[in-house]
Amino acid sequence: MNQQNTKKEYPILGRPSAEVAGAFSADKVPVVRVEQNIKMSCPFCQSAEFVRRGTRKKKHEVVQLYKCGNKDCQKTFTDSSVKGRRYPLKVIIDAVSYYNLGFTREKVCGIIAQLHKKVRPEPETISRWAEEYAHLCAYHKMRSYGLQIYGPMEVLEVVTMAHHQLYRYRYHKAKILLMLQDYKNRNFYPLKEYLDAIATETPHQLDRRHGGYGQNELRQSAS
Repeated sequence: MNQQNTKKEYPILGRPSAEVAGAFSADKVPVVRVEQNIKMSCPFCQSAEFVRRGTRKKKHEVVQLYKCGNKDCQKTFTDSSVKGRRYPLKVIIDAVSYYNLGFTREKVCGIIAQLHKKVRPEPETISRWAEEYAHLCAYHKMRSYGLQIYGPMEVLEVVTMAHHQLYRYRYHKAKILLMLQDYKNRNFYPLKEYLDAIATETPHQLDRRHGGYGQNELRQSAS
C-alpha cells in the first residue's frame, strides 16, 4: 500500500508552540486584536475614551466591538482597520508573505485554502494585496531577483529548535545574498556564514530530563 505523502508543499511561517500544544482548535474563528491600535478613537465624536462591548461575527472572523465613553455619544463601533475588509488580517498577511516568497498567485490561493478553512481569495485579490501593502514589505522590490537565486521552497531556512520551549528559526537566504551583491556590504559575509551554520551546528535538541524536548515533540512541530 502506498503511503500518503504528507510533505508540505509550502514552508511553515507560524510559531510551532501553538501547533504542538494545540492551543487553537482548527475550527476556531480568529479574533482580530484591534485594541492594540493606540490611535483608535470613536469615528462619530473622535473621543479616545471607549470600552469593549462584545464581538461581532463576520464570515471569516470575529471582530471586537467598542462603546464610546462620551456621554453625549455612547455609540458602538469597530476599529477602522476592520471596517469594510472582507478577509481577516491574518489571511492577508499570509497571502502577501507567501507571494513574496515567490509562489504564484494561483499557488498562494491554494495555500491559503489549506491554512484557513473556507477561505480562498482570487488571484486578482492576491495581486491587489501585494501592491497595496508593498510599502510595508521591503522584499517586494527584490522578489523577482530573489527568484533567480532560490525557488519558493528554498528561499527560507526553516528549522524548529528547542531551548526549554519550541520556536521556529527562520532565515531569509535570498535577502542576505542580494544584500551582499552591494560592495559596501562585503564585510557582512561572516554574518551569512553564521546564519547558515545555526540550523546545523547550534545544539538545541536536548533530552527532556535536561529541560529540552525529545525527538517526538520536534517531529510533531515540524509536521
